[in-house]
Amino acid sequence: MRLFCLFILQLVVSLSTTAEAQVGQAGITYMGRILRPDGTPLSGKSVQFKLQLRAPDTGRCLLYEEIKLLDMSTSNGSFSLTINDGTGSRTSTLIGVDGAAPTVVNLDRLLANRGTFTFNPSDCSTGSTYSPNASDGRTLVVYFRDETMSVAEPVPAVTINYVPYSFQSKQIAGFDIQNLMRVQEADGTLTSISPLSKANFDALQLLVAGTSSLYERPGRLAGSIISGTPSAGQVLSYDGSQWTAVDPVAGVQAFAKSPLPACGANQFLKDNGSGGFVCATAATSGGTVTSVAAGTGLTTGGSAITTSGSISLAPIGSGGTGFKVSYDTYGRVTSAV
Repeated sequence: MRLFCLFILQLVVSLSTTAEAQVGQAGITYMGRILRPDGTPLSGKSVQFKLQLRAPDTGRCLLYEEIKLLDMSTSNGSFSLTINDGTGSRTSTLIGVDGAAPTVVNLDRLLANRGTFTFNPSDCSTGSTYSPNASDGRTLVVYFRDETMSVAEPVPAVTINYVPYSFQSKQIAGFDIQNLMRVQEADGTLTSISPLSKANFDALQLLVAGTSSLYERPGRLAGSIISGTPSAGQVLSYDGSQWTAVDPVAGVQAFAKSPLPACGANQFLKDNGSGGFVCATAATSGGTVTSVAAGTGLTTGGSAITTSGSISLAPIGSGGTGFKVSYDTYGRVTSAV
């Protein structure tokens, strides 16, 4: 015996549901009344409802399925069911989101019109993917049966469309998602990050204005403009208002009495003794000391070095033999007994 039904469909997006585990997620409330062909209401004590959300395209892929049991013995045929309120039993439909491994996806994400969903082909009429358009709704499919029915009775599929004000829910203060800054991984997953503090925002504003003290702007040094692009071998010179690239040799040339020579590799400038400079090469070969000029600063062990070309030590006692010796801090024997 076929049952005829009268239904009213209401879409409710809620931040507070009856199940603690579902708080903060969307819910869809489905209300109606079931009448038998003779006009009497359905009054089963254990009526099973199977509620499905499917993609609205031709693939009709299964997004969500939940089984609920309802006592309608005193309801006069009326019922009210909320999908995702925690009172039903959800089947484990595995769906891949934006290329990720298949998993059980929460209802909020299934109602979001972004990304791509991938299904087991057995969960679709055709194909195995669904990429929602910005204005897509979802298709609600409902089956029910009571204790007297051998098979579930289908209810004609209903399209869940946006109610007029829900267009505002696609926006934040009138701005679409394309107008908002967000953090998104390469696979399309939106990342949860800490909000910007007032100090973070102020620092960002300074960067945009080019007045941040944390980073230097291109073409500036210590806030002052760098005039021109320095070439190889040049240095920056500050004239009091800006930095200018100059040749360091030219800068020295202005103070030289005569033109500076162009030295080769590993050479250095050496005063020629007559007000000019010559290129000189540092000595790299070895040699021996042939003579030392006398001077008060040349000593060895406290004794002056003479001009005879040898180092003389001052006598400190008579020569002799001894078994017990004394020596100073220089290692010299000072006495023998």
